[in-house]
Parts: sequence; C-alpha cells; structure tokens
Amino acid sequence: MASSCDGDLLPHLRGLFEIAVEAHQADRLSEAESLYRRLLREQPSQPDTLNLLGVLAMQTGRAEVAVECINRALESRPRAPDYHYNLGLAYLNQGRKSDAEERFRTATDLTPTHADAHNNLANVLKERGRTGEASEHYRIALDILPTHPAAHNNLAKLLDEIGESDEALTHYRKVVELEPDDGEASFNLTNTLRKLGKLSEAVDEYKKAIALGFSSADLYSLLGATYQQLGQYDEAVDSFEHAVALNPDLAEAHFALGTALNELDKFAAASASFRRAVSIKPESFGAHVCLDTALICQGLLDEALVSMRETLAIKPDAARHSVLIHTINCHPDFGAAEILEEARRWNDFHVGSLRMPQFTYSDVRSPERRLKIGYLSPDLRRHPVGYFFQPVFAEHNKEEFEVTAYSNVEAHDDMTKLFAKTVDRWRDVVGVDDETLADMVNKDGIDILVELAGHTFRNRLLTVARKPAPMGYSI
Repeated sequence: MASSCDGDLLPHLRGLFEIAVEAHQADRLSEAESLYRRLLREQPSQPDTLNLLGVLAMQTGRAEVAVECINRALESRPRAPDYHYNLGLAYLNQGRKSDAEERFRTATDLTPTHADAHNNLANVLKERGRTGEASEHYRIALDILPTHPAAHNNLAKLLDEIGESDEALTHYRKVVELEPDDGEASFNLTNTLRKLGKLSEAVDEYKKAIALGFSSADLYSLLGATYQQLGQYDEAVDSFEHAVALNPDLAEAHFALGTALNELDKFAAASASFRRAVSIKPESFGAHVCLDTALICQGLLDEALVSMRETLAIKPDAARHSVLIHTINCHPDFGAAEILEEARRWNDFHVGSLRMPQFTYSDVRSPERRLKIGYLSPDLRRHPVGYFFQPVFAEHNKEEFEVTAYSNVEAHDDMTKLFAKTVDRWRDVVGVDDETLADMVNKDGIDILVELAGHTFRNRLLTVARKPAPMGYSI
C-alpha cells in the first residue's frame, strides 16, 4: 500500500491524504474510507486515492468496488505496477483467475523485481494446474527477496504436492526461521517431517506448534499418530485424549485412541473408544471392525458376535465373515450344525457373487508325471500351522510330487526360510489379489491346491473358490 502520492494531488489536499493513509495503516478503516471519499469529492480522478480506496474495499470484502476504483486509477496511470498488482488481487477475490493472471503478469513486466507479484502470479498458475510455471515464479520471487516467507511457504506446498518433499522441507524450515511464531508454518513443517519418516523431529515440531497456540484436535491426532509410529503408545494415548477433549465429536480421534489403547492391551477402554466412534459415525466399517476385535480380546464372544453382524450389515466383507465363523468355532454354545450353516452362508454370499474364470487344466494323466501340489498359507513361519506342516513339507516324496508354496507370510522368520528350502517352487503372494493369484496357480499347472488357513486371519478361500486347480481343499 502506497504511503505517499504523486505530484498530481492538489497541494491543499496533501495533508489530508497523509492523514487518510495513516488511518488506513492503523486499520482505522472506516475513518480512512471517509477521508478517501472526501478527497475524491474534491479531486475525483486522483489515481493514488482511487487505488487505496480500492485496496480498502478489498479489505472489507467489497471486491466489485475494489475493481471499479482501481480500474479508474489505471485510466490516469496505466503503467503503475502496484495498481495492476492490486487489481489482480481484486480479480482473485472475484474468482476471475484469468484476469488476475493478466494483471500480475503486467505488474512483473513493468517491475521485474516485484516479488509479491511473482508470488501471486505463481499462486494463480498453480490453481490453474500449471505447476511448472508456478514453481518458476516462486523461485523468481525468492531470488528477488530470499526472505519472502509466503513465497517459501507456497513453493514448499507445491513441492510437497508433486512429491518433492525433501526440497519442500528446506523451504518449510526457512518459513519457520523467518516467522518463528507462525504456528501454521510449524504445522506444515511437521507434516513433511512425518511424511519423510523423520518422526522424532516431527514430534518436536508438533510440540512447538502447540506451544505457539496452534493446538487443535487434528494437530493432537497427528501427534498421536506420530507417537504410534514410534511405538510410544502411552504418549499416543495422551495425545489422542487431548484431541477428544478438544473435539468430542471427532470420530477419527476416538478411533485412533482406541487403536492406541489396543496396543497397550487396554481392551475395555479401547472398546469404549470404538463404541464412541461408532455412535458418531455409524457407517465407519473400520471402527466396527476394531470394536469386534477388542470385544473378542476380552472374551466377550456374545457381544462380539452381535457387533460382527452389525459390521457385516455395513459391508458384507468375506474376511470379516470368516472372523465371525472362527468366533463361532470358539464359542461353547455353538455346535457343528451351526458352524456348518454359517460356513454355507459364507459360501452362498461370497462365492455365489464371484465372477468365475473359465480355467482349463492340464490333461496329462501319465502315471510317470509328478503330481503338482500347491500349498497356500499365511502361516509358513513360527506359528502352530508352521510347526505342524514343516515336517509334511520336508518329507514329501520329491520323485512323485512337485511342491509349490504360495506364501502369504508378511513377516518372514527362520522357519519361513526353512520352508522355502524344502519346496520345488516358492512364490511370495503377499498383496496379490485373489483373482490374480488364482490365475497364477492355474498357469503353474497345479493339480491339487491346499489352503491352510480356513476361516482364520489372512485366508485365501476366495482364491480356492475360483477353482484354479482340478482339486482344491481348505483345511
């Protein structure tokens, strides 16, 4: 905002102009506007007064008045870069991005060292999807004025969005250095640190943001999530409790608190948090699933079964339905007939809706050929299934059988390595979807596919259901 005017202001009005500018700079906007309008009654086309009245109109949410005033100023002084810059801001307030871009470009053409104009031109270019040009003008602004905090912040955000978080971090650090009391800048820096895995530094920056008064439920939730990543679950619980206190209706905070309590084996407290999350957001499948698990961990099987049926009503998920069947297997009040009935219900609902591929099978019936057996399991590791089947794998007659292991093991251990040494072919299928896995099994020419998880965690029953081999079993 200009604080003085050109010589075209009538001499007897100069003192009044300075008083108006002083009021404007002191945020006495009503007084300033009254003085500007008094000046214009005596000199209606005075460009500095019109420009500043336009700036004041922007500050008070009257973009149309701003555009009118600054355009009138430009009629008298068409090569004033600040007028073009201010008009660009007014156009932005109206959502007229193309017009704003034109004015910012004119300002930079007239004054190539206009850092603010380059910064705002970059903002418009970014909003219009032209990130390369935007980055260029942010960098020009910083070449002109290396201590321009807005340009550093805006460039950092752009870099973050296009996946260049390492360079973004440099600019966020500069913003915090330039404006150490800016809680939002500290918050942005923290999120980037977390994204880059610099978790301890992220915790420190979150604490700085909180100390600066930038505390919110979202910030405490992010701090809690960072503590969780560090395995510091007590601190995570404390942070999530702060989040819940600040916003009791934030379902995500209650959910996160429940997950942290689960890690501390505080299942009753976790259940309470999950129930709160579900009451706020009944459609949250994840919260329902975690409530199911917390109830099972407490041995509250009746409540768990009721909860699981509510979960399946939200989303008829095959894996969650398997958990329900497994829970029924563990429940003393259910017999074989009821377990079979639920298993058939699972089959009708989840297998009946599958798009079944038309697989062909090898028709080599020669008794001389080795029979190809495939074992599919998430438990080829130190696990009861692993201990039970390791001798089976080791004792296979390799002259008569060709054995392929389809390993769905997420965390390998020494027993996993032992399994891998005892088979003819080892395939790691973690993350492979059921349809792709079924196609893989079929192309491997497997004669008998044996799925070892049944209705337990990480089973691949929907692979077997697609019948990729002539014979398939789940045990």
